[in-house]
Amino acid sequence: MCQDYAFIYCIGGTCLCDSSRYYDTTYLACLPRSSHNQKCSSDLHCMTSASVYQLTCKSNTCQCRNYDTHWNTGAQVYWSTFLNRCELCPTGYKTGYGVGTFGSPNRITNRCYGIETNQIYNYNDAKDQCFNNGNQANLVTIRNVMEMEMIRTQIINGLSAINFMTGSITTTYLSFKWVNNNNVNVQNTLWCNNQPDNAGGNQNVLILDDGYCLNDFADGYAYGFICEKG
Repeated sequence: MCQDYAFIYCIGGTCLCDSSRYYDTTYLACLPRSSHNQKCSSDLHCMTSASVYQLTCKSNTCQCRNYDTHWNTGAQVYWSTFLNRCELCPTGYKTGYGVGTFGSPNRITNRCYGIETNQIYNYNDAKDQCFNNGNQANLVTIRNVMEMEMIRTQIINGLSAINFMTGSITTTYLSFKWVNNNNVNVQNTLWCNNQPDNAGGNQNVLILDDGYCLNDFADGYAYGFICEKG
């Protein structure tokens, strides 16, 4: 008899764990496999999927395996929360390393970033271009200083003279929230000096200014934009 209480079941005449679990010799039971960014000590502990790109255990967390490829030319793979598996980024999109440290195990594998330098004239056009062409991406959310530095050094990578549209638009001047991140407030540490200021009384979109900080600008001018999928 198999030990059902330990999640060990009879599969094909043999007592086994199902594919969502692994056998732990300490607890003598089948334990749940970890998802993306969850704790592990071996690849066995990470959940599997039908994807070509599997989770592997790196720095004691389950990660999509692109941490050992070149940040610019290697396989660009991210964790899809919708599909619950590792997926290839859209063509032209990149992942990156945290804190701008190439080759670090601190690879960001839950998002892909795409950059567009053909200047678009308003927020809605930029948003639509991110979503279209099968990419189903959003205008970028910048969550913290580490992510901003990664975007500047690796995604923008030499194009910092261009101002880039991000994923925030407001009807309440001087107050900005991330539209695609549960409307959380933009962190104070991300603003350029003395910003936002609503100069001219019509600054309602959020721009990554020269790649270094955030600034409020008026919609309807020519900006590049950054898309994010994840």
